[in-house]
Amino acid sequence: MPLLPKQALYFNANPIVEDILCNAVLQGLGVPQFARFTAKGEKQYEIETFVSQPSHITQTHFDFQHNFTIQLAGKKRWRIKASKETIYPLVGATPHFVNNSNADHQLKLNKLTNNHFERRDAPKEGYTEVVMEEGSIMYFPPGLWHSVEAIGDSLSISCNISFTMESIGDILTDAIKQLLLKKVEARQPIIHVYNKKDMADLMTPLLNTLPEVIRSLQPSEILPPNLVTAPSYGEESDDEEDFMEDINEEEEVEEE
Repeated sequence: MPLLPKQALYFNANPIVEDILCNAVLQGLGVPQFARFTAKGEKQYEIETFVSQPSHITQTHFDFQHNFTIQLAGKKRWRIKASKETIYPLVGATPHFVNNSNADHQLKLNKLTNNHFERRDAPKEGYTEVVMEEGSIMYFPPGLWHSVEAIGDSLSISCNISFTMESIGDILTDAIKQLLLKKVEARQPIIHVYNKKDMADLMTPLLNTLPEVIRSLQPSEILPPNLVTAPSYGEESDDEEDFMEDINEEEEVEEE
């Protein structure tokens, strides 16, 4: 079925191709293996191809992923604008794909990093215009407001390599959680809680132990070698092994 005027088609890459290309990019950027996957082992990268009829427009929004876009055929006009309000967002803000439920979800998560964030139309002014032609490559970071229009008389075909990485906060809070769960009081169920005071009485003894738990953390315990190097795709360099050796050397110096 042919595309109608101003329509677009989106589809994902073959999973094997996706793994090879995305891991090559992430390896080049110095993203260790463990940071490419969620705690549940789900990969945090994808490749999408966009086929757009002339005059198709993607309305202004920002994403939470890092993106490399490659223009394979045709042309696209990008309008982009950086914003201090949307640095490393926890979730995107996509006004063209929202209902009341996920708009509320986006608002709550963005407010965690910026109390002044409001669900609103994208900024009206201050955009930079970039025309992507065949062979052009552009990186656009998470939180960058952008709209995209296919221009010219022919189909526009582009490819996006998108990825997120585990944050430092993700790694640290998971390590703290594992240490807390060694304590019996941290594993007990939440019962007999009828008001805020009851909940505070449950949490306070455990909260008082947090400074000691945090002081006990060492980088080698948070990032053991098997976590840094697995799972593996293809041949890996010695960078990750050197990374762990550097950490261990720093700890030895501190102990001395």
